Amino acid sequence: MTTNVSIFKKSFRNAAMGVAVAAITAFGAGQVCAGGAKDGMAKDVTTQQGAAIAILDVNRIIAEAKAAKAVNSQMEKYQKDFQAEIKKQEQSLRDLNNQLVKDEKKLDAKAFEKKKADFDAKVAALQRTVMTRNSELQQAAQTSMERVRGAVVDISEKIRISRGFSLVLPSSFPVTYDPKSDITDEVIVVLNKQLPTINVKIAKVKTPAMAKISKAAKTAKAKTPATTKTAKKITTEKAAAAT
Repeated sequence: MTTNVSIFKKSFRNAAMGVAVAAITAFGAGQVCAGGAKDGMAKDVTTQQGAAIAILDVNRIIAEAKAAKAVNSQMEKYQKDFQAEIKKQEQSLRDLNNQLVKDEKKLDAKAFEKKKADFDAKVAALQRTVMTRNSELQQAAQTSMERVRGAVVDISEKIRISRGFSLVLPSSFPVTYDPKSDITDEVIVVLNKQLPTINVKIAKVKTPAMAKISKAAKTAKAKTPATTKTAKKITTEKAAAAT
C-alpha cells in the first residue's frame, strides 16, 4: 500500500505580513470635522460660499506623528517575532512529515493512517493558530490607531473652532486648495505633546497545540535511534544464548 504524504504547501509566515498596514492607512477614510456635522457628513464644498475650510494631511500624520510611528514600529516587531515562531513550527512539522514517510514502509495500514491523521490534525491546529494570531494583530493595530484618530479629531475640532473654520477636510478630498488652509503641522505639534507614544497591547495567544508539535517532532527523532539500539541489543543477546 502506497500513501502519498505531502507536507502543507502554504507558507504561514506570509500570513502575518501587513496586518497593521490596512488598519493604519484606513485611519483617515471619510474623516471630516464640521461644525454641527457628524463624521463623514460634510456638505458639498461647492455650496460653502465664503466658508473657511481647513485641510488636514492624514498621510503626513501617519508618517510623522510620534504615536503613529510608535504603533507601526511595535507592529513590525510583533510580526517579526510571530514569523520566527511560525518558522519553528513549520520545521517541526517537516520533521514529523519526514518521519511519517519513513514509518509508511514499516507500519501496517491501520497504524500508518492513525499517525497520518495525527499529523494532519497538527497542521490544521497550526493553521488555526495563524488565523487567530493574525486577527489579534490586526485588532491591536486598529485599536491603537483608533486612539490616534480620536486625538487628531479632537485637536482638529479645537483648531477649527479657535480659528473660525467651517470644515476640516482630508487633503485627498479637494481637487485644489490654498496651502495656508493646511493645519497639519499644527495638529502634529499638538498631537506629539498630547500623545507622544502608544503601547500596543496584544494578548498572548494560547497555543498548546503548537507546543505539542515541537514535542512530537523531538519524540519522533529520538525514537528511531533508540529502536535501533534496542534491536542490536536483542540480537546480541540471542547470539550469546545460541553460543
